[in-house]
Amino acid sequence: MMKNIKIKLLFFVLFVIANGVVFYITKMNDEQKVQMVLDSSVRDLQISYELLLQNQKINANAAYIETTELTRGFTKIMKKAQVANASKKRILRSLLHKLLKKKYQVLQTQGVLQYSFYLPNNEAFLRMHNVEDFGDNVAKVRPDVALVNKIHKPIRGFFSGKTTQSFRNVYPIFDSHHNYLGVMEVSFSSDSLPIYLEPISKRISYFLVKRDIFDSAKWQNKNIALDYIDSGAKKELSLNFNASHSNQKCIIADEIQIPHTKKMIEEAIKRSKPFAVESLADINSVKVVAFYPIINEGDSVASAWIVSQGKNTFLYDLKTTTLIIRVVAFILFLIIFVAFYKLIVTKRTLEKEHQLVSDVLNSSDNIIFATNLKDINFSNKNFLRFFDVKNNKRFMKKVKNDIFSIFMPGDKSLHRGLLQEDETFIDLVERTPKEERVVTLLDENNNKKLFQIAIFKASFSEKSDAYIIVLSDLEKVKAKEEVIQQKVYRDTLTGLYNRQKFNEMLESELKRDERNKRDINVIFFQINHLEQIEQKHGSLVVDAIIMEVTSRIQENLRDVDLFARLDKDIFGILLFDISLEDAKAVCAKLQDALQNLSHPVAGEIEVTVVTLHRLENETLADMYVRGEELLKQSQKDLPILNVID
Repeated sequence: MMKNIKIKLLFFVLFVIANGVVFYITKMNDEQKVQMVLDSSVRDLQISYELLLQNQKINANAAYIETTELTRGFTKIMKKAQVANASKKRILRSLLHKLLKKKYQVLQTQGVLQYSFYLPNNEAFLRMHNVEDFGDNVAKVRPDVALVNKIHKPIRGFFSGKTTQSFRNVYPIFDSHHNYLGVMEVSFSSDSLPIYLEPISKRISYFLVKRDIFDSAKWQNKNIALDYIDSGAKKELSLNFNASHSNQKCIIADEIQIPHTKKMIEEAIKRSKPFAVESLADINSVKVVAFYPIINEGDSVASAWIVSQGKNTFLYDLKTTTLIIRVVAFILFLIIFVAFYKLIVTKRTLEKEHQLVSDVLNSSDNIIFATNLKDINFSNKNFLRFFDVKNNKRFMKKVKNDIFSIFMPGDKSLHRGLLQEDETFIDLVERTPKEERVVTLLDENNNKKLFQIAIFKASFSEKSDAYIIVLSDLEKVKAKEEVIQQKVYRDTLTGLYNRQKFNEMLESELKRDERNKRDINVIFFQINHLEQIEQKHGSLVVDAIIMEVTSRIQENLRDVDLFARLDKDIFGILLFDISLEDAKAVCAKLQDALQNLSHPVAGEIEVTVVTLHRLENETLADMYVRGEELLKQSQKDLPILNVID
């Protein structure tokens, strides 16, 4: 008894150590790969940001040169405005607005938000985005404008304004004699970066902006529409949502995914360095959130952050794989522990367990065997039956102790001829993509058969490794796939073909018609007022009506005709190899079948039926459009109508 307890304790310790090693190795591997993904996300965000800034810089410089050097009369207006009184400034402002109106419209298509001009005394002379807003001194709210008026040199950066922040390009204006005339501003909305990023990366992008970047009074003014909400990442920051996604979408992105790593984010933001974090938002997705600081020249602290986040399937698969590895390792080590313990305790118990495993293997349709690369440790009945041997020893003798000689050369099949130097067949399979792991075997009649091969490693002893090899008949695998594919083409309620199948068959008929000039006739019918019936009586009544109508239609169709449900209340019938006159007869037959159709709850059922004969050069889309028009027109006349076109 004491000896059994010691053995149990020893195996328990080994079991804990083994699982601890697996956990540590997978943890280190996870951390390394996660960091690679996070670094890549930050790098991608940085590159996108820098490319956008460069593009904005080019567009802004072009606008500056075109405005100051190529726009006739511009410098004269700016020069006169410096000494003009209020009424003359109003006239000059109107002239400049007309002069630059079309140019501003072009700049707006490039993402320009503000195209403004200021006098040397920091007075706002003309704001193209708000012509009525002028005459104010912007020195306090726009220190960038005041600085350019002071140093007479261009500056650019992410600066605040009255109610919003922008990527601003501020330029000094000179005439041809290098006389200073004021400031020109070309600013891009902060929305431009998320709008630029999201279509490319398919990730939600937005800004985190310091709340104190604006005049605090503006936040209290409910008449000013600011696209900012409190951020979940850090209380001192506010979140900007742009036109490409809604307020609610941002709240979900920022308040749900981010809090999982909120403390980490707060600490990283303090350092004003780019970083990324991962967040397990739910059991089915892993988010990667990348943060990139916007730091103006001369500053050391970020005034805002660009945030890009989205699902990362690689990380989700990595975590799932790691979990599977740990669970499999746990179970595997447990099996080994129990197996060795049972071996020591009693041979009979081991034999029973071995018999149980054999029964499981023999119940499979696959060929399954285990090998240490030199011998067959065990095999199921399908293995022995396929190779026409009584036991594993006979098999080894038949293949002359060369297990992997059973894999014959063949088109796209794995065999020993593909082995690289110092590589085993196991290595060859493991480096081959799963979908390409196919081998060719000769059956007892020397006929070649294709199998999918799967190899699993399992340690049965400390001295040798064992591999479980599973061979699945490729024909049976493909047959199962075909059954699944067949389900894709069926409507779940009626069992009819769906729109996808109908479109494929009709497209095929259209191509045959182009070659052989065959008649193509299609019947469309619609169950009228189905939505109103559902609102009044519920979906069960609607389902019953659909089943009744389709049942009557099916009873009056040939087996070769393709009957499909195209939409909730619209159905299509493709009539194969039938003339126009015969199509008319079929439609008349369907019309009779649908007469006096009613439901005990919903009452009379109205069905609109139209028949289309394909016109010359008419496409699938054209036939759908014409069919919808005929259905609409028919519903204005009779409850059940047959139209031949």
